[in-house]
Amino acid sequence: TTINLMKAMEESGVNNFETSIFKYIKRNLEYDSPKAERYGTHDVRKFDSPVDLGEVVIEPYSVDHSVPGAYGFVIKSLNATIAYSGDLRLHGKRASDTENFIKNAKNSCPDYLIIEGTNLKVKDKEEFWTEQRVFDEAEKVIKKAEKLIIANFSIRDIDRFLTFFDLAVRSKRKLVITLRDAYLISAMNSMGFSIPDLNNPNIYFYFERRRSGTYSEKDYPEKWLKDII
Repeated sequence: TTINLMKAMEESGVNNFETSIFKYIKRNLEYDSPKAERYGTHDVRKFDSPVDLGEVVIEPYSVDHSVPGAYGFVIKSLNATIAYSGDLRLHGKRASDTENFIKNAKNSCPDYLIIEGTNLKVKDKEEFWTEQRVFDEAEKVIKKAEKLIIANFSIRDIDRFLTFFDLAVRSKRKLVITLRDAYLISAMNSMGFSIPDLNNPNIYFYFERRRSGTYSEKDYPEKWLKDII
């Protein structure tokens, strides 16, 4: 899942030093020196079972996250066991994945526990923002609006995409997405995620005006666009 999503992001994005992962381009350094490191291609591997590195075994566990392909890990060595939670959350649609990680992490009796999360502490009188609350609050705004509504969120957040898709359908509106967003949705559909496909009548594409200004197919030459236009 992670590899396919990253490939789709790289193909539809801007290729530069930070984003090149699979199609890595070696670049000459402006100022050469003996201490300078030249980066080669990245070694990207799939894993859906424990990875045995000899003295270290890494156990991956899918966890709940806004972006698919997130993992927690239990890392076992001869000297210690480390459990890493990933982004700890239980309010998404894959809370059972995180609960499974917690169970396995507990059974491993870790010597060290590394935890990260976005909402680890909420103020006493502050209500926690679950995805359902996002839906409810957004719906209040939509009901009051008579014209265009603009929502800004990452299309990689499947939960948020589904929230605004459902809101658009319920309010009898159309959800308009960019071409890059459409390509990522197409990629996630091919991975088996239960999300609307691009032929859904409630989804429209936004074509930015390019080159000739006539919206000709020649104005959109990118290879990845051919799969969705």
